[in-house]
Amino acid sequence: MFWSEVGNDPQIERSGMDGSERKVVVTRGLSWPVSLSVDTLTDRIYWADEKLQCIGSVSLEGHNVRLLQMTEMPSPFSVVVFNDMVYWSDTRRRTIQVAHKNTGKNRKVLLKRPGQPFGLRMMHPLMQANVSSPCEKLQCSDLCLLAPGLSTGPKAVCRCAAGLLLAGDGLTCSALVDTTFLLLLSPTAVTQIYLSTMHNGVGLTRWPEHHVLSLPGVHQASGLDLAVQDRTLYLADAAQGSVGLLKLSSSGLTPGSRVLNLPDDTVTALAVDWVTLNLYWSSSKQPDLHVTTSRGQHTALLLQPGVQGTTSVALHPPSGRLCFTALGQVNVRSLPQVDCAFMDGRSQKLLWRKAVMPTSLLFSNKGTQLYWADIGAGVIGSILLDGSGYKQFKAGPGLISFTRAENILLWSTLDNDVTRLWFSDGFQPKQLWFEVKTNVVALRVYSKTSQKGTNSCSERNGGCSQLCLAYPGGRSCRCGRGYQPIDTTTCSPFPSLQCPEGSRACSDGSRCLPLTKFCNHQTDCLDQSDEIKCESNPKPV
Repeated sequence: MFWSEVGNDPQIERSGMDGSERKVVVTRGLSWPVSLSVDTLTDRIYWADEKLQCIGSVSLEGHNVRLLQMTEMPSPFSVVVFNDMVYWSDTRRRTIQVAHKNTGKNRKVLLKRPGQPFGLRMMHPLMQANVSSPCEKLQCSDLCLLAPGLSTGPKAVCRCAAGLLLAGDGLTCSALVDTTFLLLLSPTAVTQIYLSTMHNGVGLTRWPEHHVLSLPGVHQASGLDLAVQDRTLYLADAAQGSVGLLKLSSSGLTPGSRVLNLPDDTVTALAVDWVTLNLYWSSSKQPDLHVTTSRGQHTALLLQPGVQGTTSVALHPPSGRLCFTALGQVNVRSLPQVDCAFMDGRSQKLLWRKAVMPTSLLFSNKGTQLYWADIGAGVIGSILLDGSGYKQFKAGPGLISFTRAENILLWSTLDNDVTRLWFSDGFQPKQLWFEVKTNVVALRVYSKTSQKGTNSCSERNGGCSQLCLAYPGGRSCRCGRGYQPIDTTTCSPFPSLQCPEGSRACSDGSRCLPLTKFCNHQTDCLDQSDEIKCESNPKPV
């Protein structure tokens, strides 16, 4: 299908009839294109341009622009092509005229009336050939659309109305699960919206039906994750350098204990292992990946990928895998990257390095595919865990955060203090759900079925006395800082070290280091404790 756009940047675009393969056909030689007609004999698209007082044409691929201008064409409005002739209506001459489509010769006035002629259509059997439709065999439950196919002709695809999802069979549309809800995080509140409210309307300039949850004791919320089974919200507070627990109920959020307390630091990425309730995290001053037990008693360094900053982390406990987005460094250049590893930190590998600024990383339900928002390029990327099958969906400028529910993509953009929430099934063009004047810093989607599955840590913490970390087909027991393993499952405190004068012990008690080794911007302790809680030294003037 083809369409024209007028305004400051007039253009003619095309796409498949399902909205796929969108492409700009022509932008030059246009001023006010108001009518289109496809010439199937020469594979060209014709248009009428009132301001340029002409009829233009171009190949369907956007090549070889031609303009047809005549003195008897002061105000062409609608155009249609049939065989070798072009027909048009002229609102100033109040006529319907015809001429040769290439030369303008043999011009004639077919009709002249006192009223202004506007829309013009040609009716002829050759204009609509009697061909079989591929939709007849597909049997879509709702909408069947034609899409660009092979050289033999178009293919058929099934699509759903707004608020419905296409099932895995590619044929059936169904309503969103009633329990699926969206959490939108702003610096001082969490807003809960059930996706089923999308049926009540889209394109809203206000909040849909929602529930605002205040954040007691939180100064500047910056990230969140939810353990669905016990309805515990893990919330990062950038102002306090902490991650706290809040219980979600019908009456609101009830504050609990703190999992992390990092003074003068900011958590940049977090994800909850919903099997063990361990928290995986990274921070500005500790950009490596760490893992902490649910009550904050034990913390271990998980990965030292050598990055400048980790922007998001995603977990898939049933398969024992994790992935993260980070800003890495190659020579003196900072390059974004997407890496994956086992949840115990082993088998790290680089998966993707062609993004501009990836964040909002998440797994598909089966754990075989990754999705992320590339806020630098304005696209949503996806890739299989073996590094193949990269795809991207154009989300547009101002992309802030992204999440995914079943087969639907949801993301937010920010423009002039207005946050817009968009959605798509990844095939159809994006649609606006609503827009509000609220600063939304993160999006997450959950349902009763979104955290299903088990691993080797599911029963009695895998037999581990402290941290149980899953990997594909098994689990590793890990000791927190200040503890050492005495066998494969049990930890005991490090014996107290008597460090000589002018030295100090690492927090895990593993060794003594000279005081000059602490806060020197170089990690020497295995647990990195020599570079934690360091005050930045003022630069000499």
